[in-house]
Amino acid sequence: MPERAAKTIGLHPSFPVFLRIAYAWSIAAAFLSVWASRSDVHGGIWGGSRHALTVGFTAMMVMTVGPRILPHFAGVRSLYSPRLMFATLVLLLAGCTLRVSMEPLAYEGILPFAWKLLPISGCLELGAVLLFALQLILTFTREPSIFPEAARIRPDTPASASILRPSCAGGLDISCYDVFALPEPKHNAEPLREP
Repeated sequence: MPERAAKTIGLHPSFPVFLRIAYAWSIAAAFLSVWASRSDVHGGIWGGSRHALTVGFTAMMVMTVGPRILPHFAGVRSLYSPRLMFATLVLLLAGCTLRVSMEPLAYEGILPFAWKLLPISGCLELGAVLLFALQLILTFTREPSIFPEAARIRPDTPASASILRPSCAGGLDISCYDVFALPEPKHNAEPLREP
């Protein structure tokens, strides 16, 4: 039993479930690798194992944890749409499940009809990647929400904190930066002292 619940503020509530599914894919990849080492003839079981590890575990982990972490780099506290996150993960899960289950059947000649389902799995996974990219674009183009008052402050406003903001394109020339003030953070913490 977990010590405390996962932080899912701004995310779809299914976040912890898909995180666990990603770990399950890594276990499935291990079992498929053992099976492939003993009985793979045409590469279908190895292919399923690789797909379970790369798409099932790695891509699922990126598309599950990424929306939790990446918006904070742009100063945005939440995703554009938690439902879009859920749709992305469902498409990825459906595509990967279809691919991993049908690849051994198709390549090993067990079920020839499985060849017709492999392109569908690719389309589902591609749709998941496109939705993930759309989610990030829509999230990053939103106004930063950490300091929503910063947009109303003029450069001549006195404040105790100021940060540098790029004002021209290119280069690392410090003259290309303007200083603008940010409001005092809203917390009751004591400021850090210098050592």
